[in-house]
Amino acid sequence: MRHWTAMERRWRDALFNAALPAGHGHPGWAGAETDAFWERFATAAPPLLALGLRTTVWLFTWLPLFTDLRPFPSLATERRDAWLRAALASDQYLARQMVETLKLVACLGYFGDPAVRRALGGPSP
Repeated sequence: MRHWTAMERRWRDALFNAALPAGHGHPGWAGAETDAFWERFATAAPPLLALGLRTTVWLFTWLPLFTDLRPFPSLATERRDAWLRAALASDQYLARQMVETLKLVACLGYFGDPAVRRALGGPSP
């Protein structure tokens, strides 16, 4: 699958920052070095996962227009959190699965950073 455009990276990172915020002694998504992860993801991720993640980023970026009249990256931090929590609590399986996929990929990239693992007291290669 093709690499992310600059615009898609901004949207993706806004979602990932909301899913893994900084706090309690850890740097959060924004503080992690994830470039190497995304390079590996572009070549190694199964096509269905790559397509699903890109679709999730697009949908979750624009769906808040219907409730908040703004795209996800333009929402305040509290609204971003509330929006993701609502999607995770949705009675729609697909919405819940999209949030879980987003969180799973975010964790893979986040914990792949040796500096993050050191900051959390874990081993690093």
